Amino acid sequence: MSISAIDMLGASSAGRDQEGLPKSIRAVAYHHTDRLATASLRRQFDYFRRHYRGLVEDDLDAFFVRGERGKARKPAGARGGKPGLIISFDDGLVDHYVVAAPLLEEYGFRGWFFVPAALPPMAASEQRAFCEANGLFLPPDSGERIGMNREELLDLARRGHVVGCHTMNHRRFSGLVDAELIDRELTLARDALRTITGAAPRSFAWVGGEPDTYHPLAQEALKKEGFSYAFTTLSAKIRLDADPLMLHRTVLDADMPYPLFLAKVEGFSDLTHLGRRKALEARLGRPRARGTSGSSTEEKA
Repeated sequence: MSISAIDMLGASSAGRDQEGLPKSIRAVAYHHTDRLATASLRRQFDYFRRHYRGLVEDDLDAFFVRGERGKARKPAGARGGKPGLIISFDDGLVDHYVVAAPLLEEYGFRGWFFVPAALPPMAASEQRAFCEANGLFLPPDSGERIGMNREELLDLARRGHVVGCHTMNHRRFSGLVDAELIDRELTLARDALRTITGAAPRSFAWVGGEPDTYHPLAQEALKKEGFSYAFTTLSAKIRLDADPLMLHRTVLDADMPYPLFLAKVEGFSDLTHLGRRKALEARLGRPRARGTSGSSTEEKA
């Protein structure tokens, strides 16, 4: 499929008129997407195509620009337009390239792939030990090569998908967090991904879903490093007043029962994560109102 196909069906167009932007966005996060889950993923993506419009970073930029201007006119979503959708994948796994990306394109979407930057250049023989040492969940049928390589990651970027940062070593920011750790897991990770794709990643996904894995020093470093967006796994709709560096995703499984998928997408997870979101806001000392955007599962994230 050519890059020009990004404008088909649910995929977004960078030049979309702002009046056509949604009034809210649902962001979802997957981990493993192996071939055995293909039928389930097709059903989920078909639901997304019928009920949502896919977004990439340019669309998220426009969404928040509209919010800053305080619009006199109601957005299209208020007149019955589809809400926005961000479909993301954590951990940079090879099955994201082999299974998820082609399915996304078939249904007219582009994905957001959050990658631990140490994984793409790593020899396949070293990847299992790396994953076991750094808390990446591995199903029993994982092969020797677990992560995408540099060529695959670059290919995704060229096909219009978003490549984001998931730290250098899949590191939770809990326990002792100092300048050395932040430099390695954020600054060097961003530089490593820039070397692969030719562009510094603008989006970041935190590792872990527990409130103590979101650290104030790391949050401040995200702004200093120039990240525009940061995503948690604490499930809530993204609205115009959201803080772009504290955007919440709903964790889904590729093979989950369809009724549970529907319940989570339609807001069940938002309710169950309310306490964790409040704990996160208290930990980071940030109000619910949005902050700056910077420059232009739950437990296993």
